[in-house]
Amino acid sequence: MAHHGHPGITRSRLRLTMERISNQLTRTIGARYGHIWPEYFVCEYPRSGGTWLAKMLSDYFGICKPGVSVFPVGMRAVIHNHWKYHPKLRNVFYLMRDGRDVMTSYYFYRMRSIRQKHTYQHGTMLANYKRILGDNFDPEDSRGNMAKFLRHEFENPTGSRLHWGDHINAWVDFEKKAYIAYIRYEDLLEKPFEALKTAIEHIVKEEVVEHKLHTAIDHCSMEKQTGRKRGEEDAESFIRKGIAGDWLNNFNREAAEVFDQFAGEALVRAGYEPDRDWISRYDLPE
Repeated sequence: MAHHGHPGITRSRLRLTMERISNQLTRTIGARYGHIWPEYFVCEYPRSGGTWLAKMLSDYFGICKPGVSVFPVGMRAVIHNHWKYHPKLRNVFYLMRDGRDVMTSYYFYRMRSIRQKHTYQHGTMLANYKRILGDNFDPEDSRGNMAKFLRHEFENPTGSRLHWGDHINAWVDFEKKAYIAYIRYEDLLEKPFEALKTAIEHIVKEEVVEHKLHTAIDHCSMEKQTGRKRGEEDAESFIRKGIAGDWLNNFNREAAEVFDQFAGEALVRAGYEPDRDWISRYDLPE
């Protein structure tokens, strides 16, 4: 008798395939026709705060933010994505976050997926991290695991086709790609109104409606979404901590050296360090 596998797993794989195709079609449609409706694109490397930014823009513009779907999107909407750079995309808000914080967030996101055993392909993921980090690895030992985790993620990016450094290098050129509204996650944390006002006005070429923008920011605050204040950690939540600079609590010197090997240029390009000699400026443990 032929073995067809577990039907739930088969359906999951089929849906994932359909979602990927839909995502590619949405990108193609957006690049060709997105300026007409118009569509607004929130492009980011995963774990950079894109969901938050897209919600605020959706609230401000009063238009939908479609979730993951098996159908492509071709309508007025805020479309959150992790796409590679496309020269024909317009109305782009590119969200940057310090890559060291991005990868720290990614580490905890992956360990959360392992703890939550119902996650799709949980067994495969656990076996993979045992191979990378050791059979008896402790998920809580972020500092001890980070160097190996980073090397694997940079060599085998999973959240995007590119790793963080390549994603930044492809998208970020403040002079030649001036049509893009660049936003820093760190600015959204510290001065959300100013950061969003500048970005929106850059795209729509008209002044923002200030009370609408204040309302959108309030509706989408961490306190409203999670009931927690920034910095209050919940390791089981998609929004774990919501702060900048947490990488310093989770990197040792080896992890920093691995990060610099793969993404040191991008760190400087994005303005998070003035030069490649950044490791010596931090008192990181061995």
